[in-house]
Amino acid sequence: MTGSIGKLIGLSGGAEKDIKYKIGSYIDYLDSLRDIIIESLSMSDSKYTIIFDELDDQFRNEDIYKSNIISLIKVTERINSLFYKKNVKCKIILLLRLDIFYVLNDPDLNKIEEDSSVKIDWGKNDDKNSPLFDMIILKLRQSMDPKIEKKLSNQDILEQLFPESLHTSKGRCISSPKYILGRTYLRPRDVVTYLNHIKDISPDKEYFSKEAIKSAERKYSSYLFKEIKNELCGHLSNEEIDESFKLLKQFKKVSFYYAEIEEYYMKRTNLFPHINLHRMLELFFNFGVLGNQWTVKKNGKSRSYYSFSHRENVDIDFDKKFNVHLGLRKELNLY
Repeated sequence: MTGSIGKLIGLSGGAEKDIKYKIGSYIDYLDSLRDIIIESLSMSDSKYTIIFDELDDQFRNEDIYKSNIISLIKVTERINSLFYKKNVKCKIILLLRLDIFYVLNDPDLNKIEEDSSVKIDWGKNDDKNSPLFDMIILKLRQSMDPKIEKKLSNQDILEQLFPESLHTSKGRCISSPKYILGRTYLRPRDVVTYLNHIKDISPDKEYFSKEAIKSAERKYSSYLFKEIKNELCGHLSNEEIDESFKLLKQFKKVSFYYAEIEEYYMKRTNLFPHINLHRMLELFFNFGVLGNQWTVKKNGKSRSYYSFSHRENVDIDFDKKFNVHLGLRKELNLY
């Protein structure tokens, strides 16, 4: 190891009196530094994981940002392969949103995605059988008395936590878990945030009441609105984001056809000078602000269907109706 370090810092000679120093850039010694790190890790019995998170911070859909992220992905792939070949118990993990990954363009990315990526998906289920509620119950079990916890099934705990049903704006009666999940993007942080807002409203309750769930909805809607605005940064300018939501808010419809919002927009283009309506609707669809809605008639009855990008891998259909996500309606004052 001493010899390698000596090579790294530019030492030469055998006896101490013959040692000479020379000035050099660290870039000239990267290979030696890599060899030292790999040698040290291979001698360790420990396992190491290096995680790069928040790569979407300050995201901009610009060449320099995309080039840097592509380089980081490819270098990570090469280093992980090298660790594997050298039997080094270390793994580098990059955490990146899919919407950012899919704006990157490089001939090697498809192979890396197929061979080395894991997509975190919490499923399409928006009721009590969702894995999101399994996660919540698991966390709750860890804080329970073991003697009591062993006697309770997941269903028992769910019924204790969410004993009441709620009525939608259309008069339908649905379970509390379904009501909550319908206002999320089926992500853990959405559900946890909603439940924390409920807990803040009724801290002494031993269950999530329907009154508290509805009371927390506006505060939760404000949270979700800010989350989506942050994720749209880089895909749209700040002016485009503000004007796009302003358009939805002033349009005052939760469900509409493209021709309807186009007519409204064309009469007020001076209020939205930065908006390209077609592009705005596409991005709002891709980010789940809007979904598609259509009606099917069967046996004399009509039934509405909805598709949102966070639940299905679908493309926007401009011929179908658009529907504003339930979780954003309170913040946009749409009812």
